Amino acid sequence: MILTLRSLADTVHIDITADQFKRLRDPQITHDEICDIAASCGCDARLLKDYTEDLKRAMKETIELDGSCDYSDHL
Repeated sequence: MILTLRSLADTVHIDITADQFKRLRDPQITHDEICDIAASCGCDARLLKDYTEDLKRAMKETIELDGSCDYSDHL
């Protein structure tokens, strides 16, 4: 599969396996695992590290937003 990462300056296409993609999305992934995946894909580990940090930040924001919603009925 191809993982496409975009920034304002560039677009990078990374050939990655489904298992590697799944692992990158795991919040418990280690720095060493990210480096191993980057090496096997032939890309800069910093790109994948930034990608995983963005995912973690997005997940945290989603959890915080869900926690701030009041789902109780007001009758």
